[in-house]
Amino acid sequence: AEERKVRVVGGGFNPAIFFDDGAEKPEHPYKLIFAGKLSKPKGVESLLRAVDLLPYPEDALELHLAGGHGDEAVYRRIRHLADACKYKVIFYGHLPQDTELATLFRASHLMVLPSFYEGLALVILESLACGCPVLSTELPGVKDWMISHVPNNRIRFIDPPRRVHVDEPVEEDLPAYEARMASAIVECLAGPHRVEADLSGVTWAQLALRILGFIAETEAGRGTERETHARV
Repeated sequence: AEERKVRVVGGGFNPAIFFDDGAEKPEHPYKLIFAGKLSKPKGVESLLRAVDLLPYPEDALELHLAGGHGDEAVYRRIRHLADACKYKVIFYGHLPQDTELATLFRASHLMVLPSFYEGLALVILESLACGCPVLSTELPGVKDWMISHVPNNRIRFIDPPRRVHVDEPVEEDLPAYEARMASAIVECLAGPHRVEADLSGVTWAQLALRILGFIAETEAGRGTERETHARV
């Protein structure tokens, strides 16, 4: 009985902030963006190694990293990999204004989410809403939810490495994972740099309507239950 009381409402985004303004994206250089905490579970180190495998000239691509960090040792490793990368890597830190992140999404050719673990990554919805294609690790639940709730999303998923724990990859699997990521980036950049996904069902307004619907169903069920008890 208790399980029936649990409802999954999913996530939503703010279309007043995250939207596609239709502006043309310059073909040069390619702009890749990652948005999230700069940490090992988010796969940022693997992303930097994968980017360094790309076949483009050094001035043909930029990697933009938007997000704060926690562990200082991990952050130092990330900065070291960025310094050694043949492409320009730009750190934004934590962006206090969502509007700044939306501007970055609109200007980017591809959002890459190389996480080893996620719940429901709202940055995927926000990126798609800004017209920016998405490359993501295929994680439990994420792909199925996106297929169900975001028609024509055209998200490219790549197989993850094996994991020791829920957010800790098997180290020996990382080189192959990073090679898959690099190949997928090349394929994504060869395709359209703008996506038009149907996000009408995952806005904040739709999320609120789902919650209100669940509340109405619950109240209706309680009313039926009270009526049954009264008859007994």
